[in-house]
Amino acid sequence: MLWRLIKRLKDSLDKMSLRTRLIFFTSSIIILSISISNYVVMMYSRNHVLELSRELIGNTMEQVSRNVSEAIISKVYTLSEILMQDEDTYKMLAGDFPTENDNSKEREIRAVLFAKKITNNYLSSFDGIRILALFGKNGQTVSISYSSDFSPEAKNEIDKMISECQKSNTIVHWYPLQKDIFSTTLKDTDLRSRFVVLASRALINPGTGEYIGTGIFIVPEKTIYNAYSGIKLGKSGEILISNLSGEIFSHSDKNKLTGLKIEKGIMGMVEDGKNDVMYFDEDGKRQMIFSKSLRNNDWVVIGKVPVNEISEKVSPLLFVTVLMMSIFILITIVFITIMVENIVRPIKKIIRAMKTAEKGNLDVRAEVKGQYEISEMAGYFNSMIAKIQKLIIDEYELEKKKKEAELNVLMGQINPHFLYNTLESIIWKAQLAGESEICDMAASLGNLYRISVNRGNLLVRVSEELEHVKAYLDIQKLRYKERIQCDIIVENDSVLKCYTLKMILQPIVENALTYGVEMTGTAGKINIAVKEEDGVLKFSVSDNGVGMLPEELEKLRQKIESPILPDPENAAEDRKSHKGIGLRNINERIKLYFGETYGLTIESVKDTGTVIYVNVPVIFDKDYKL
Repeated sequence: MLWRLIKRLKDSLDKMSLRTRLIFFTSSIIILSISISNYVVMMYSRNHVLELSRELIGNTMEQVSRNVSEAIISKVYTLSEILMQDEDTYKMLAGDFPTENDNSKEREIRAVLFAKKITNNYLSSFDGIRILALFGKNGQTVSISYSSDFSPEAKNEIDKMISECQKSNTIVHWYPLQKDIFSTTLKDTDLRSRFVVLASRALINPGTGEYIGTGIFIVPEKTIYNAYSGIKLGKSGEILISNLSGEIFSHSDKNKLTGLKIEKGIMGMVEDGKNDVMYFDEDGKRQMIFSKSLRNNDWVVIGKVPVNEISEKVSPLLFVTVLMMSIFILITIVFITIMVENIVRPIKKIIRAMKTAEKGNLDVRAEVKGQYEISEMAGYFNSMIAKIQKLIIDEYELEKKKKEAELNVLMGQINPHFLYNTLESIIWKAQLAGESEICDMAASLGNLYRISVNRGNLLVRVSEELEHVKAYLDIQKLRYKERIQCDIIVENDSVLKCYTLKMILQPIVENALTYGVEMTGTAGKINIAVKEEDGVLKFSVSDNGVGMLPEELEKLRQKIESPILPDPENAAEDRKSHKGIGLRNINERIKLYFGETYGLTIESVKDTGTVIYVNVPVIFDKDYKL
């Protein structure tokens, strides 16, 4: 699967242009580097913020612990110490005051006065803390802050506390949050006032160490809450106080007071009694849990803070960082695109120049400014094209000179002056002898070679070229008598004034006569036509000779289109068959001087005849530059 994915990616990359590849790879590297760097920075910042938050919240938990210890625990302990130092308390609990069964007015008065003394002298200094009652070792009960008319449920709770104090008479016993079952006047008060925490401690005679009774203290949950209510853990953080068994003493959210037990997920931390930090999922939200144990007590202060609240401090930084990173990446991509475009644009120029040169236009040049590798490449390309162009021009000129030389050699094989003098003598002798045919033949032959030589000019008028062909046909008619018939058709007399290459029709007519008409053994006909069409001068030479089979026609076409190469072995045969000025020579001369769009085309049908078409440009200027 991975290999296929890699292969697809590779195939996609292979199809990308150079510009796309450069942008893709450069942008990918930069984006990846920036992303990794920002991720590392963000993780470090997040962890740093979390560490600072942990430290800050830890200090806050220490403050809560100190406040609760000073406001509640220490005060209950101090209050119990004061009671043990009070002489009236000792007398009341030792039995010096009338007992509870004594209904005398004196007992009631003394009990009220004692309760008033305790309330005024001591409880006024301990805001919120109340004394339920003092219980002597012999069953005496002295109510302080509450009525002594306790319910059965309250009496059972009191008996349990007295029993625990008798077993361990040196410490303060704390009892978790519960409803205030000792008061009948708090039913309609605030919810926090209806829940209380109980504490009990054995009262000892300081002088003798004798157990004299038990003091039971009531601390409303509201009093505990007031000790830390001014301290907040974020927007929705919670503070709760419990013992090591997970029983709650106070909660910052009063709606959770009825739970009376902390969550099971936090119990492990509480039971260990360690001052630590842990994470806990509650209602689908990640919570950071802090715990702080109170000194010399089994109370634990627990703080819960949603992790997302802490992360919110990082969110603005994250947003700004991502925004800046996105802007930077966008600017970088734009810069990379511009830079890549500056690199690729010259390469595209070179490629376009190459494609243009491939189509045959060697005048093209790749113009790339600057002095760097691509400009050097363009320079080498331009130099190469210039050299190729020069080589082609040199070859072209060489080929022209070669063809001209061949034609000049051919025409120079006959000494014109000697030939003309000889022909004049023949004509004179034939006239004396009355031989008109010989006279006509010699006159036609003179005209034929006069036009062929033509002072060495390559261009002749169409009228002269047709006269040259007519002279040749006149000679052939004297030979073949009535066996050949020839017509010359000129569509418009204006074409007679045009110029064309000389000696391009006579070899074709000779070819038609030799390989077409003569081979039939019967009378034949040759038609020569010339017309102008769309700026092209069109000649046609047709015969009704033997024609050719398709394979013979194709072979001849290939021979005409193939270049003439020197062949020493067949040189004698070529000269004998006049191949030097044959159809192939004519085709090459036309293409050499006028271009590839001009030349010869051949059509032939076996036993019907052959047509050879010659296309050259329309030229009216005899000084036309070939």
